[in-house]
Amino acid sequence: DICSGASTNFTISSNVASTAFQWSSAGGPNILPASLVNQVDNPVLRNFTNSGTTPQTVAFSIIGTASTCSSLPAAYNVVVDPVPVAAVSIPSQTICSAASSAVVGLSSTTSGTLFSWTVVCDPGIRVPCPPNGSGTTIPAVIINNDDNTPRNVTFTITPTFNGCAGLPVTHIVTVNPVPTVTIVTNTQTRCSGSPTAVVPLATNVVGATVTYSWTVSCDP
Repeated sequence: DICSGASTNFTISSNVASTAFQWSSAGGPNILPASLVNQVDNPVLRNFTNSGTTPQTVAFSIIGTASTCSSLPAAYNVVVDPVPVAAVSIPSQTICSAASSAVVGLSSTTSGTLFSWTVVCDPGIRVPCPPNGSGTTIPAVIINNDDNTPRNVTFTITPTFNGCAGLPVTHIVTVNPVPTVTIVTNTQTRCSGSPTAVVPLATNVVGATVTYSWTVSCDP
């Protein structure tokens, strides 16, 4: 087998010295070039592309000629495997620090594709980083962000079919920090009927939009 886009590599030989060879090829419905006729190069180093999602066969027919005597055609087949394309069920997700990520499904239109992934964590993501792995799903994992800015965990997924590796795809988990609220003035004293002073609110989080909400309780 060869991968789509790769080259064949075989040499034609005979038990009769000084035999000259001529070959032709015919490919499956998704093979390019679809056919080659009356070729003489030997060894045979030709690139074939399979644009489909299943293995396709290139059938070679080879004739040897020595002293004007030609052989019957000899058959030689080369299977051209597709290069798989990976798809992720969700391209990215955003979670809060200490929360669990969602399970990510991996698929390909090429049946039998295997998936493996590597993981890189931004500085600020608490070690250990989620592990590298393989399978058809990236499992949920609890991730902590000890920084005060959003940080990413990047999964790089590589699909493989019969040893043919497709282009990697990425899945990014953005982990937002849990903010700590700072109240500049904790208490104030006011006369009955007079307005309270403005209370500024601050947080340790930078690089993200922070909103505040509050509840009020009054003494009897």
